[in-house]
Amino acid sequence: MNWDQWVDHIQKTDFLRPLVGNERASVSLEGKTICITFINTITEKQRNILLSGNDEELRLVCHGESHLSKLIKQGKLSFTGTYREQLKLESLLYLARSQRTGTKEMV
Repeated sequence: MNWDQWVDHIQKTDFLRPLVGNERASVSLEGKTICITFINTITEKQRNILLSGNDEELRLVCHGESHLSKLIKQGKLSFTGTYREQLKLESLLYLARSQRTGTKEMV
């Protein structure tokens, strides 16, 4: 997945923008860990979310082919962040994928 394109996509897409509000996102990769940082554009407060696991599970969740919460519950992914951040990230990944592929799936 091209994370720079994903970040641009969520910042520029009308129905995804409310999920990020006054925050801008950035993504960095370190081995099998994805670090997603949200920085509030007004207060400059920074929140880091870490997602770790093997390559296949990360691919599944990042491409919207599996639910983040399901893989965490099964112990296949490790998530560092609040439950609210987990739901937000899962929504962003799924909705960005649905819009990119043009699918009209029900959640």
